[in-house]
Amino acid sequence: MKPTLVVILFCIVVTLQATYAQAVLFEESIHMKRSVWKWQDREAFPVQNEADSSLSLFLIDRSSVQGLLFNKSLKLSDTLHAEKQGSGPAMHRILGASQGNGVYTLYLTSRDHRDFSTLTFDYTRREVQQHTLNLPLEKERFIGAIGYRGKLYMFTTVKGTSKLNLYGVTPAGQYEVHTYDFTGSAFMPTKGKDRLDDVFRAQPQTMLTAIDHEVPNDIELTSQVNKLYTLDHQLIITLDNELYQTWVITIDLNTYQEALKYYDQGKIHCGAALNASSASYIHNNVLYQMKGCPGEMVVRLTSLAKGEMLQEYRIQDTEEKIAFMNTPFLQVKTLGKNEKEKELNTARQFLRKLSKGKGGLSVYTTAAGVELAIGSYQAESKGSGAVMPMPMGGGSIMTPGGVVTLPVSYYPTYSGFVSSKASRSVYFKTLLHPADYTHKDGNLQKTGFEEMADFSRTLGDKSVAETVFKKGNYYVLGYYLKSKDQYVMRRFSH
Repeated sequence: MKPTLVVILFCIVVTLQATYAQAVLFEESIHMKRSVWKWQDREAFPVQNEADSSLSLFLIDRSSVQGLLFNKSLKLSDTLHAEKQGSGPAMHRILGASQGNGVYTLYLTSRDHRDFSTLTFDYTRREVQQHTLNLPLEKERFIGAIGYRGKLYMFTTVKGTSKLNLYGVTPAGQYEVHTYDFTGSAFMPTKGKDRLDDVFRAQPQTMLTAIDHEVPNDIELTSQVNKLYTLDHQLIITLDNELYQTWVITIDLNTYQEALKYYDQGKIHCGAALNASSASYIHNNVLYQMKGCPGEMVVRLTSLAKGEMLQEYRIQDTEEKIAFMNTPFLQVKTLGKNEKEKELNTARQFLRKLSKGKGGLSVYTTAAGVELAIGSYQAESKGSGAVMPMPMGGGSIMTPGGVVTLPVSYYPTYSGFVSSKASRSVYFKTLLHPADYTHKDGNLQKTGFEEMADFSRTLGDKSVAETVFKKGNYYVLGYYLKSKDQYVMRRFSH
């Protein structure tokens, strides 16, 4: 075969693969009304039925909620429509979602998290019902929520104490509450504050950020100090308010028994350095911890099931070659939808920039192994036009294609896809063997999130109501084209 023909055939194969990877799964004319308030602009929120692989996509505009029901092949099978009942305070933000027996429920809250309601779509009976939740939160502080196993699980602290309340809310608006008292545990000893409520009282950024640990999350999202995970039948909270420790609170949803454990971050030698950064991340029941300063960084892996340290990696500022790296040290600057990346030449440069930001770790399992990203994130000052990240408080957030409104990060998969408007981050990636977490050589492939980001940038500000969800062995990117009044869904490989 002639070389020219081989090249042509290769190009055709690559083109076909790329076309298939971005195949349009759904494209239909749907009108979504624009709001005058940016924080209340058009949104999309997917809720999946794990029993039969169907999915309900909720499209929300200033006056209505449209429910689109898709079968397991993502073919539209039914629709339901509900007008918003006035401008009630509990209709402002999506708190979470659940599904059970073919009924899909959105849990809604007010901007100050004082009023709550449920909006239930029953496609079989073709009914939409709304229920007001009367939760006794006068002396409690809302700190986070997540939809899981057919319910909404919502956490509060009792103000001025170390008591943690867990509310389990049903689609009908009924709830049960479990209280856990952690009095005696020093959560922030170096700051002179031992109570659990002190951890969440300082500012909105200290609230719980829901994490989907099965996707390649962005360092910006994982740099949040307090995180909430679901793992099998457990809810897991991690607290990283101190540089030298990570607190892990585990609640078993079968028994509602709790466990509180403390994990040391590992020691590093920083001398007189004032800047330091730390972070943690949970993936496949392994706790990853990082702590760094201008002189040194340590990464520690610990089995949550056995409490045993699995591996430890270190970088010192004097090292010229880092044995466990699969990428160079990278610095990324983001402004709007533009992104600039450059390599850092030395470990000293990386550690200096790492220690100035908020530490973050991201872990993702691929066919090649366990991919670990290590770095830190720093929002630009207001003068640069930054929009601070608001993983629980809402606001305008920059996707790779432009600013969208994300009320709260109660849909963790999409939260892992967005990034703020103006920021800088540094990171590198390493590949580990899944059996023993030793380093593995090899080139890292572009993830589905990165491919979606590339495509989203081509849309610019032409689209709103973006969403991302997992479907089998691929991701789906959904977006609303404003000029065409169309909602589109495309597939991207993992």
